[in-house]
Amino acid sequence: MTYNQKHNTQTKDMISDALFRLMDKKDYSRITIKELTEYARVARRTFYKHFTNKDDVINYKISMIDKAFTKRLIETAPVNAEAYGVMFFSFFKSYFTEIRALHRNNLFYTKVYYMYSDFMTEHPEIVEVYKINNSEYNIAYRFGGTFFMLTEWIDNGATVPVEEMAKYLASEIPGETS
Repeated sequence: MTYNQKHNTQTKDMISDALFRLMDKKDYSRITIKELTEYARVARRTFYKHFTNKDDVINYKISMIDKAFTKRLIETAPVNAEAYGVMFFSFFKSYFTEIRALHRNNLFYTKVYYMYSDFMTEHPEIVEVYKINNSEYNIAYRFGGTFFMLTEWIDNGATVPVEEMAKYLASEIPGETS
């Protein structure tokens, strides 16, 4: 990665981190670009060099989370639902602020749907591993349920230990035993 690429990534990260911190305190629709750039400590022209609008910033962050999650999933290759749950909840706990901000602003499920759609298209080899009875509907059901559990957990402050959440998840997937 060149210096310019690294600098651009750092700038985008500063802006996206600032937006999510603001969203955790304030309604997304009330956040202005001026307020965001002041909070991120960048010039407005710097914002517009990297993004068109606030939604671009959210999409950038979701894309980064999605890439990191896919990498973690491939690296850990969980062998059962409980192992998957440990990987899943520990990964997303590190994005607590972002998920809480998205959920509080009614943006979480829309963004997760696009993340899911992209994942299904871009990684069919991984999807095959997690299908039960060769059913795309089953994996969609499991994906949706898992993300609903995640938002409930985040809404409650993520105080239940990751391992306990993993057991809850495993107990809800037919045919899985811990």
